[in-house]
Amino acid sequence: MTALALASPPLPPLPHDPSVYDRPSLAPSPPPAPTSTCDALDGLVDGIISEPDDCYFRPEILACTGTPMAGCLTPPQLDAVRNIYSPLVGDHGQFLYPRYSPSAEAEPIAGVIFGSSFFQFTALISSTNSKRVYNLISETLAMLSLDEFYRLFLIPGMSHCFGGLGAPAFGQGTAPDLIVVNASSHNILLALVDWVEWRCTRDHHRFRGE
Repeated sequence: MTALALASPPLPPLPHDPSVYDRPSLAPSPPPAPTSTCDALDGLVDGIISEPDDCYFRPEILACTGTPMAGCLTPPQLDAVRNIYSPLVGDHGQFLYPRYSPSAEAEPIAGVIFGSSFFQFTALISSTNSKRVYNLISETLAMLSLDEFYRLFLIPGMSHCFGGLGAPAFGQGTAPDLIVVNASSHNILLALVDWVEWRCTRDHHRFRGE
């Protein structure tokens, strides 16, 4: 779907529920909760969820037990968080789009969801959807033939384009990683050149600090 198609249909005013987002001091703060719940699933407690699809975070652990205060969720806020961490489905229950990945909350989304530029929406693309596309293609093609031209490498803890809690520096040369390593083992572009020109494939890729 193009940006023009996204912007073309006139949208009615969004329903206003002051109990959900009118009080910044009571805004839900879920970032630490999914991470603390699922961080150890990969055997290493490092603040990163390596496989978000295996994380089933229950926001009820943040429910307010008395007077609403910062750090707890009211019933309307709980519903909002449940919707965020649930797949998008149609009126008849058909799957439309994956859920927002647990631990992706570290990516600032203020001004993004309702931003004016289509580019701002790309920060909210679910990594699960990339895996879904890969799996759909692999179901159509034999795995060996697929690996010859299409491979998927996931980067846990990476923000959009660069930065994040994980290993986001792999030769893309974007801030804050302005130092580009001139080696295909650490530079994703050089690795791609090796793949195309020399048929040298990789099953993993190193980041700058490794």
